This record gives sequence, structure tokens and C-alpha cells, in this order.
Amino acid sequence: MKKISIKSLSLTIIMLLISFCLPADAQIRYSETDTIDGITIMYRWQRSNIFKQDSRTILNLRLINTNDHPVNISFAVGFYKSAILVHESEDINKCFAPGQSKRGGPAGLRFQSEEITIEDIESDIFDWGFTYFDVEKTDECP
Repeated sequence: MKKISIKSLSLTIIMLLISFCLPADAQIRYSETDTIDGITIMYRWQRSNIFKQDSRTILNLRLINTNDHPVNISFAVGFYKSAILVHESEDINKCFAPGQSKRGGPAGLRFQSEEITIEDIESDIFDWGFTYFDVEKTDECP
């Protein structure tokens, strides 16, 4: 019979407890929203602190270049309440090689606002989008 170490059993129990304790709105998968000029746009919401119910929300983007050439992408993200812009991100500029995917914080694709709560993103009056989104073909990415 194969022995199970206490360390691996403890880790398994901790992982199970965390997965059962996470709220239903803590999405793990990205939802696809659109494709613009060969760039597939996906998103997911998460809490800034998964252990605090009242923590602020963060929008994570995943962008995929489906073109057969490199592109420079420039955009800004806007958060809207009742169709009124309440927050706009700084200008984002990224270069993507053909087939390249970038996502979340490490890629600089994480957005939040102190004015936006979990209740806001779940309401009918909230929406997010791009205030602009430009895709330009380039010879290469630096």
C-alpha cells in the first residue's frame, strides 16, 4: 500500500477548504467578450483580497493576438455607471507577437477603481468597456 505523507495530505485539505470557502463570484476562468482587428479580448473579475468580502474588485484582461503578424495595441479601460464614465485607466500600449497571449497583473492588464464595488459590477447600471482600442500592424515587437 502506498504511503501518503502528512505534508501532502495537509496541503490537499487546505486546497479543498480554500476552494469551498471561495465565493461563487470569484471567477477562475476568463469570459470572452469580443474580437477586434484580430485581438481576442477576454476578462474576469476578482476581489483584491479573496478572503475579504468587502474588498475592491479587479478587472483582469486577457488579450490574444490571432493575427499572423505582430501588432501594437493601444487602449484605455472605462468603468461606467448608468452610462456615465466614472473611471478611466491610464493609456496602455502593448506589442504582441503573432499568436501571443498576455493576461492579468504580470502583463499590466489589471484594472481597478476605488469607486467600484462587487455590488456595482453585479448591478444592471454598471458596465465596462474601452474608451478607445487601436490595433496597428508592426514589423516586430521589441
